[in-house]
Amino acid sequence: MGSKVTKTYFNFYRVPGIAFLALLVLFGSCKKKRAFKEEDAQITADVRMVQGQIDNVLKDINVIIMNRSLLRGRPAGDAGDEGGKLNACGFRIDTAQANQGVINIHYDSSYCSGIKRMGTVMFTIQNYPTKKWKHQGCVLTVNFIKYSGSRVDGRNIQLSGTVYLTNTSGKTWHDLVYLYEPSISQILTGNGITATFGGNETSIFNFNRRMTYT
Repeated sequence: MGSKVTKTYFNFYRVPGIAFLALLVLFGSCKKKRAFKEEDAQITADVRMVQGQIDNVLKDINVIIMNRSLLRGRPAGDAGDEGGKLNACGFRIDTAQANQGVINIHYDSSYCSGIKRMGTVMFTIQNYPTKKWKHQGCVLTVNFIKYSGSRVDGRNIQLSGTVYLTNTSGKTWHDLVYLYEPSISQILTGNGITATFGGNETSIFNFNRRMTYT
C-alpha cells in the first residue's frame, strides 16, 4: 500500500472559438478513495495548466505557418506572406531547416500574457514539400525539447514528448484571417507526454482532441 500513483489524462474542454473533446482517466494503485477526492482540485488545475501550455504552443505554430507561404502553401487569392504581422512575444524562430519543413521555436524566458516559457519546440511538416500545411490530412510532428512554462504565481511545468497535429479540414489560419474562411479544424493526438510539475511531480498525458477555429 502507499505505492506511487501515476496519473494519465485524456483531456476535453471547450473555449470560445475552439472545440475540444476529452476524457479524464486516472490510473493508480493502493490509494484510498478519499485521497483521490482531496486531490481533485489540484488535478483539475494541473490538467488546465497542461492544456494551456499546449494551446499556446499550437497558437504559435499556426501563426508562424500563417506568415510563411512556403510552409502553408498558397491557395487561390493568396497574395503571399503578410510581412510584419507575426507577434513573436517571448520566442525566436530558427528557420535553418525550413526547406525541409522543419522549424525550431526557441523560448527566451520572457513573460508574455502572464506566462514565462523556456526551451525549444520543434515542428516538422511530414512529407514536405510534397505536403503543405494547407492540404487536408497534412500532419505536423511537434516535439517538446526541455520545454517549460511558469505562471506569474510561480507554478512551473516542464513538458517532454511528441504530439501530432493533423489538418482535418484543409486550409490554414491565413484563410481565416485574410480570406474569410468560416472555419477550419485540426486534431491533436499523442501518447505518453510527460509533464513535470515543480520539478518533482510527474504525470503522463494522452491527447485526442478535435479543435475547430472560427
